[in-house]
Amino acid sequence: MHKKLRSHFHYVVKQKKPVGDYGVKRIKAVLVESIGDHRTNNLRISAQHPIVSGNKPSRLFWLTPSDTIFEKPLSVKIKGVQKELPVYLENPELVFGKIWATPPDHNEQPELQSIID
Repeated sequence: MHKKLRSHFHYVVKQKKPVGDYGVKRIKAVLVESIGDHRTNNLRISAQHPIVSGNKPSRLFWLTPSDTIFEKPLSVKIKGVQKELPVYLENPELVFGKIWATPPDHNEQPELQSIID
């Protein structure tokens, strides 16, 4: 994962390729959805590694677990029938909420941020 994170960092920050490739001035975040809290924390730690962005961890990578955020079951009534659906199907705006953690958060439970604040 170090190499993948490093390649994203260099593509976006060092080489500024999105400017030419996509016509965007700046990429604020690379959103990473992981399978669970433990894996998300491991990825946060990986993103802090000096091989990724040098001596200072980059705030480019924003991570969140899918099992507790997006895949949480939600009971909804569809055509009179009660069904269990993942919460993201009923609330896609969830992606804009305070669900993202960044590498510079060194504590075990980082303060979660929103991508629109």
